Amino acid sequence: MSKSSTTTAAKVNRVLVLIDVTPQGGKVVLRALQGWQTIIAEQTVELAAQDFTFNDAKLTGDHAKVIAIIKALKRLTSKLPEQGNAGYRLVIVHSSKAVQTWLTDPTSRKADLPKTLTGYVDKLAARFPQLQFEQRERKVILKLMAAQ
Repeated sequence: MSKSSTTTAAKVNRVLVLIDVTPQGGKVVLRALQGWQTIIAEQTVELAAQDFTFNDAKLTGDHAKVIAIIKALKRLTSKLPEQGNAGYRLVIVHSSKAVQTWLTDPTSRKADLPKTLTGYVDKLAARFPQLQFEQRERKVILKLMAAQ
């Protein structure tokens, strides 16, 4: 994560991942927090339409959100030591009821594409023992993204 607003010695106890994407693009904000309000570091990842491809499938906004979650989890995984477990709570916030259902209820994954994409999330999520997914209205996510 790039932008530091306090000392790097501060203990990160939450990482907030805010997702606002469509198949045409969008952004993901990764924010390391001490508590809920003290921002230790933040990184914004801009995503373009070409970031949302999967085996030539026609993607919906829900699929794009899951792909953005996969990209965020990969980025966070690359920052952790191979043997280490995340010592913080990871909270991923998105705006899709369908995505929330796919992520929290594996029996709801009937179609092949959601099943495949959320399977990737499941594999990557194994590195994060304290992971929660939250569905919020888009306007709430945009407000959180703007908070500094």
